[in-house]
Amino acid sequence: AFLTFEANPSNRKNRAISLILLLEGYLLLSLFGISALPVSLASLGVARVLLSIVPIAMVGLTIAYLMFVSTTQTFLGKYSLNPAVKYGLPILIAIYQTIFFLSWGYGIFPTFSGDGLMLGTDPLFMRFIAALSLGFHVLILGNLLYVFFIERKEKKGRTETKYFLAAYLARFCFMTFTLVSVIFL
Repeated sequence: AFLTFEANPSNRKNRAISLILLLEGYLLLSLFGISALPVSLASLGVARVLLSIVPIAMVGLTIAYLMFVSTTQTFLGKYSLNPAVKYGLPILIAIYQTIFFLSWGYGIFPTFSGDGLMLGTDPLFMRFIAALSLGFHVLILGNLLYVFFIERKEKKGRTETKYFLAAYLARFCFMTFTLVSVIFL
């Protein structure tokens, strides 16, 4: 993310992809980091602190996804610049997360089993995060494929489009199975 941003910090696409990579990295580290914590009641507080930033990261990630899509000259890119989408979607996600945390707590809870104490996360919240991420990745991948084929048809293929398409295709292939399994299991 840092190298992408440093390549050209004035480029909105580079800023968007840097923000996406940083926030997705935080989500991965925080969600997997919970499972690496030592099993104790003291770890419960640490886990809750780690995940207290998740709602902010999800709103930021939504803004970054919309910012990335808006850099393309497609219908979806123009639609993502609409104020109702640009401001409404992150606000809806923030409202949903606020309602979730007010209704069900932090989403982190201790589970006592024969092996001792385990830290668990609320499956509904994990499904929400996975579905949101998968939905945006499908939209971005479809948008990049559309741009790629239009540029190819007009014989104006750009290396930047091929680079982002290859990167998103690789990310999509690796994460689709995980996200789908989180949503349906």
